[in-house]
Amino acid sequence: MSSFVTKTAAEMRRFVVDWPLEPGETLEGAPGWFVIPQELDTQGVRVAAVRDLGARSEVTLAGGLAGRLYHVACRARTSAARVLTRGFLLRVEA
Repeated sequence: MSSFVTKTAAEMRRFVVDWPLEPGETLEGAPGWFVIPQELDTQGVRVAAVRDLGARSEVTLAGGLAGRLYHVACRARTSAARVLTRGFLLRVEA
């Protein structure tokens, strides 16, 4: 996945991150998704749905203010006690 992606404010869009797991390593618990900045109203980008796909995690994002740039990230802990973080920049277009 590139580090810069786009969506419209009305669009619900899915994104997937791949986890660089070592042989035999698994994710412990559900990965946590977050969006920065978090808007004080309901117009900001929000996490609409998440799915755990084993060595991959999927998020569906909704909303957002046109012209704004958001940092979307996901953090996961592994069976080897590693903490992994993946993220990308999201620009909301009109």
